[in-house]
This record gives sequence, structure tokens and C-alpha cells, in this order.
Amino acid sequence: MKLVIVVLVLLCAPSSVLGTSFDLWTGTTIVVSLSEAELVIGADSKETGGGRAAGQIRLGCKIIRTANMVFAVAGMSEYTGTAFSAADIFLQETKGRGLELAIQEFDKSIKPRLAQAIAHIANNYPHELQQQIHSGVTLTAIIGGMREAVPILFVREFSTEMVNGAIKLRTNPFQYIGVRQSRLFMFGEQDAIVNFLDINPTVEKEEAVKKIRKLIEVEIATGNPKVGAPIDIARITTPGVEWVQRKAQCPEEGK
Repeated sequence: MKLVIVVLVLLCAPSSVLGTSFDLWTGTTIVVSLSEAELVIGADSKETGGGRAAGQIRLGCKIIRTANMVFAVAGMSEYTGTAFSAADIFLQETKGRGLELAIQEFDKSIKPRLAQAIAHIANNYPHELQQQIHSGVTLTAIIGGMREAVPILFVREFSTEMVNGAIKLRTNPFQYIGVRQSRLFMFGEQDAIVNFLDINPTVEKEEAVKKIRKLIEVEIATGNPKVGAPIDIARITTPGVEWVQRKAQCPEEGK
């Protein structure tokens, strides 16, 4: 698979010099069911803290709904050291735009801002940097919408690597995903889900909302420290975008 590589230059002064510290929030499980008729996306709510927020837990809205799109993020969702927020970038860059232009603008904006955040983390929290490297995927951004009455899914994954002493941010190629037959996608924390599906393959044929809820509950039930209830679920069909279920902290639309 062809990879786009961004080399990160460490220009930020460490927190020991500045006398400040910053919050880093990460973790989640996202499950997506995509068919010709609908896109259903679900996420857990638990976020774990790093940096100044190390050891802390909070409930996050991993799914953001707008009038014509749904956004979800797994992995490093926010870092206050550089005012990085994947959800804020999505809302800023997609407001008032159609699906394809919105995705292009979001994609163009998030890469340099994530690179800046990783560089800042490297200078301020080297232990957190190592965790990002070892996690495999630093951030997964997902945007769903309708194109010519067909549900479309856009996925962009970023991973952090150390190559010859230099930090590199790698990303998968820009792509849309559309399907003729129903498909299931998992992002973020998913080991328990994968094992469960190996033993129970017929679950993939169940109704989308029921299936997504069940699979996220499977991951939560393992006690994975990065995953926790409640579960939010949104659906996109030809009539539009709707919440199936959402916690009170998540707005009906926007953030």
C-alpha cells in the first residue's frame, strides 16, 4: 500500500522550559456497518488522559453529526498543547460544504496540525510519544455521507514512527469506500470484537444497529481501560442523518 510520509521537525520548547503542561486524550472503539442502503456508525464514550491528564478518564463524543455528514475519531482525539482537536477541525473545515469538498478540506487541514501536535508531544512527553508509536495507529478519522443517493465512507489513518532518529507520520492513501454488499469495519480498540466474530460469524448478518451495539458491548465487557459505555450510534440514509441513540452530553448537531 502506498504511504504518504510527513517528517516532523521538533521546534517546540519542552514543558520543563515553559513551565506548563498539556492534556492529551485518546482511545475508543468505532464500528461501522455500510451497505447500499445505509451507513450506521457506533462508538463508545471513554477517553483516557495523557500528559497533564495522565490517569484521568472522561466521556467524549466520538461521533459528531452535521446536517449531511457524520464524523468519528479513534485514537488521539485532542491535544491541548497545540490546540489540536480532530472534531473541531472537522467542524471548521466542513461547514457549509458538500461531502467531497468537505472531505478534501478536512484532509488537507488535519495532516499538518496532527504533525504539529506529535512534534510538540515528542518534546514535552517522550513517554506519550512512545505510546503513540507502539499503538500502531495514532489517529483514525472517519467521515460518512451520501453521494448520488449512495452511502459513502471516507477513512484516513495516521501512524507515528521513529526512523533513523526522525519522527515520521505515515498515512494511508486518500480513498472513498462504497459497497454493493453489506460490510463491517472496526477501528480503534477491537481485539475482543475480532475474536468474537471469529467464533460468531453469523453476527455480521444481523440488523446493523443491533450488530453494532452488540460488538461495542463485547469490547467494553473485556474491561479494556480505553473503552467504556455509553454507546452512541448514528445512521445515514437517503432521507438524511439521524441519531439512533446518543448520550445527553452529545449535541443533536455540531459540537
